[in-house]
Amino acid sequence: MEEGRLANTKQQRKRIRVAQRQRLENLRYKSSIKTYFKRLKNYVAAGDSVAG
Repeated sequence: MEEGRLANTKQQRKRIRVAQRQRLENLRYKSSIKTYFKRLKNYVAAGDSVAG
């Protein structure tokens, strides 16, 4: 459980766990999108007609 958060009920503890899992999933998704656009930008700069 994260420090600074005090869950008083079972549902609150669950929401903290779920929110943490969703936050990590969102970070992975955001990172993959950034990588995709960096690669796309490099392909365009190199003048490749077929990406990836």
